[in-house]
Amino acid sequence: GGTGGGFIRIVTKSHINHGIYSARGGNGANTRLSPPGGGGGGGAIVVIAERNLYWGTFWTEGGHGGTNERGDLRGSNGEGGWHRVIEMGAN
Repeated sequence: GGTGGGFIRIVTKSHINHGIYSARGGNGANTRLSPPGGGGGGGAIVVIAERNLYWGTFWTEGGHGGTNERGDLRGSNGEGGWHRVIEMGAN
């Protein structure tokens, strides 16, 4: 199966995300004849900051299941992960 998405933790005074934080699960392996691999589960992203100034993009999807050569068998997709932004509220 695919690898799990992992874990990202950011603890900071102020936070700006103008990009992408990714903890996506890996795709399952495609196979020739045997049952294909399932997708890995999505990971978790946690941001803890006094001030969160910009959210950006968080990717925590599960990976896709693989297929066999004939396309008649498919592995299960991985479950999605989650993300949280916790703002502590600076004065």
